[in-house]
Amino acid sequence: MDFTFIHAADLHLDSPLLGLAGYERAPVKKIRNATRKALDRLVELACEEKAAFIVIAGDLYDGDLKDYNTALFLQSRLSRLKQQGIKVYLALGNHDAQTRITKKLKLPDNTFVFASKKPETFTLPDLPVALHGQSYGHSAVDKNLSSSYPQALDDLINIGVLHTALSGRQGHEPYAPCSLSDLLQKGYDYWALGHVHAGEIVHEEPWIIFSGCAQGRNIRETGTKGCFVVKVEGKSLTPEFVTLDSVRWQVCRIEATGLKSPEQVLEKTAKKAEKLMEENQGQVLGLRVEITGQTPAHGELNQNPERWHNELRSLVADVTSEQAWVEKIILKTAAPLSLETLLAEDPLAAGLVEFTDQLINGREPEALAEITRQIEPLAAKLPGDLNKPPYELDLEDPTLMSGRLLLARDLILEKLNQQIKGGK
Repeated sequence: MDFTFIHAADLHLDSPLLGLAGYERAPVKKIRNATRKALDRLVELACEEKAAFIVIAGDLYDGDLKDYNTALFLQSRLSRLKQQGIKVYLALGNHDAQTRITKKLKLPDNTFVFASKKPETFTLPDLPVALHGQSYGHSAVDKNLSSSYPQALDDLINIGVLHTALSGRQGHEPYAPCSLSDLLQKGYDYWALGHVHAGEIVHEEPWIIFSGCAQGRNIRETGTKGCFVVKVEGKSLTPEFVTLDSVRWQVCRIEATGLKSPEQVLEKTAKKAEKLMEENQGQVLGLRVEITGQTPAHGELNQNPERWHNELRSLVADVTSEQAWVEKIILKTAAPLSLETLLAEDPLAAGLVEFTDQLINGREPEALAEITRQIEPLAAKLPGDLNKPPYELDLEDPTLMSGRLLLARDLILEKLNQQIKGGK
């Protein structure tokens, strides 16, 4: 029997999209309901595809809820799926386990939640399918849940549902750790994974897939976000990624080498923003702009950053009809110094360049930690208006810190270069 199901995860309903709404001309209304819009699109997609069921591999919510509004919104969308005869199977994740409402909310009878004490199997009466899964009973699960999952049932399509980081994924807590071989040895046809917010096909046939989050929430969650629609024909499964997001994050990298003025840098950035809009088919974009390279505009950009940051934000909003806006600007430019002469004549400059390269590339973690430790009390004393864009000093943001280190290095090199020229 042929049928279709959908694999989604990490909806994080009503999670705030950080770093955006505070900026003038940001499309706040579109931002505010982005995670709800993703769920609406998921429901619409399931109806269009006439999906037999949806599997959600954890993190419906974003931690403990302050009221029932978010849960009631979810309940209403599950009820719509019920009207269309679409079942929903939920494995609760670490964020779901933090909210008391998860335990109190009565879900429609088309919705099934996997048990948390041990793996549970649902077999579908009208389809040759067995769904195996386990919910989190508390927010931090450090044991291998998959080890207790049953072996595949004969003559059925076996689908495993698990909220896990596998053997580890950068930026994610190592919850429910397990290996690829742990999953493969169960003999399932498809593993629907959640917790990791970047979509990833880990293995093909049998399929082991992270659907990724349905809506990116910050600059660390760049690119398209959505779910997988899986077509089943006999024993053959064909997954296809489908986008659900309404707000998308992108890094806009600008090479400024050879550009002679801040105006030229802004013009190039505006053209790149227009190109990104075309590539993302008019999607609402939150952009982090990173400007690099040796340019005569370096001094003016860094001496009056507030002016140029504001002009850049305004220009990007204008050329994209306010469908894109700038979340943050990272300046990693350098003055066009005669570095070869400087480095050859001044061992202090050569040592400085080598040391900062080591810091930025992570080869001197102890030294970087010591620099951060010394800067931290100074950063805490900065007046409020000097610790926000474009002057902010975020000690936990490696990209921002590397830009600040490069700026400090280039200021020193420029002074040394001027001294050498003055001495000739």
